[in-house]
Amino acid sequence: RGALLRTSSDRKKLDYDVMVVGSGAMGASVAYHLALLRPSLSVCVVEKDVRFTHASAMLSAGGIRQQFSLPVNIELSKYGIEFLRRAHIDLKVKGEDAPDMQLREQGYLFLASTPAGEATLRANHAAQVVAGSTLRANHAEQVACGVDWTTLLSPSELAARFPWLASEGLALGCVGENSEGWFDPWAFVTSLRAKAKEMGVRFMHGQVVGLKCAAEPLHEPLCSGAGRAGKKRSVTSVSLRPGSSVQEGGEKELGVGTVVNCAGAFGARVVEMCGPGVTPLPVEARRRTIFSVTAKSASGEAQTWPLPDPATTPLVVCPANGAYFRPDSTTASGSSQAARYLCGASPPAEWPDPKCDSVAHLEAGITAQDHELFQEVVWPSVYARCPAFAGLKIDSAWSGFYEYNTLDQNGIIGRHSEVGNLVLCNGFSGHGLQQAPGAGRAVAELICAGEGAPGGGANGTIDVSALSFDRVKGNLPLFESNIV
Repeated sequence: RGALLRTSSDRKKLDYDVMVVGSGAMGASVAYHLALLRPSLSVCVVEKDVRFTHASAMLSAGGIRQQFSLPVNIELSKYGIEFLRRAHIDLKVKGEDAPDMQLREQGYLFLASTPAGEATLRANHAAQVVAGSTLRANHAEQVACGVDWTTLLSPSELAARFPWLASEGLALGCVGENSEGWFDPWAFVTSLRAKAKEMGVRFMHGQVVGLKCAAEPLHEPLCSGAGRAGKKRSVTSVSLRPGSSVQEGGEKELGVGTVVNCAGAFGARVVEMCGPGVTPLPVEARRRTIFSVTAKSASGEAQTWPLPDPATTPLVVCPANGAYFRPDSTTASGSSQAARYLCGASPPAEWPDPKCDSVAHLEAGITAQDHELFQEVVWPSVYARCPAFAGLKIDSAWSGFYEYNTLDQNGIIGRHSEVGNLVLCNGFSGHGLQQAPGAGRAVAELICAGEGAPGGGANGTIDVSALSFDRVKGNLPLFESNIV
């Protein structure tokens, strides 16, 4: 085995071959796939919030889609949907009922609009071509990656297929006919954890408070084929505070072969523990809010608009600002008079979007800015596309941490180039839950392949090399055009 994966038979006794920091969707997936691919490994997963009170995945809308513009994101979510479909088999624990992911393959519907107030039909037509070009390009990329279940729809086709949709001003739509929709985050994470435990993974309640690193010789090849001698660090041990507070026990030091950073919105803190001079992880915690609303059928000026049927309506992404809504899975299907939906949006670029450094920011409850976001961004956007939402009533709302990659809002998967046995799985910026199965597989394959494997995982089931830490080091952002 390579130097990246030190084992208990190496130079000194290790407490664990692999320690995963964080047991949410990413951490649980990494642990499960490690146990699946290399059962002989000793794997420990450390989690400070064992009730998942503030876990990003548990507080999300639970969406999964393949409508991305980057091939790596498409492939990760293709793996994700197949994983979810097989979860009742692959994640079944002996003596327990088969897990139910509550998967609803009702699709995503992305909409592109024309700018308002164009003076002439010629200008309107030109705007439609521009507005629809992104969806067309993304659709072509999806088809090239084997996604043949998304359909482009003209405004007239949109109106015919979705009678609740106001299609005026739209240029194009793209809908996932299957393989997209939403699922139960709680069932997903808890089932992954339970199966990983059955397979021998240890889950520990505690908080990582420090990493001890040692410098190791490095012969780093250059692009020309030459090399240069240098130094890079290697994590030798992890300082762990058991339980949720210092009163529950003193800190202890555990020797580890590899550390996997799955600390979500607070992953940057783990990298900081490697000491000064290490290139930081460009990930910050932000705050995002989801609104649970009730809508009743209403009459417009020219017609009575039906409610979107909870049994068939996709997750709808509005043009321009990315505001979205989807049926709440707790709503009985077929209701024509009232139904519940979930909706939300990221703050517009011109709005403040400060770091959310502690759980206190979430526990403070829904803020004035949240209500402002609903009144000025979310409701006008969803109402413009669904006139039956004229009298939306907020039933409840909640906020969660958003793992924001400040470089390019895409995931980072692979080794930290300056800390040889620190593997990163961070920064997914709202896509983490749906990409967790594929990302966990990629990280497990990278670790099991050893030091000789490419740093970003180019030779695995999914080529995630585009998401490597190299782009952070080189300040080379990789932008995804379909961010929600």
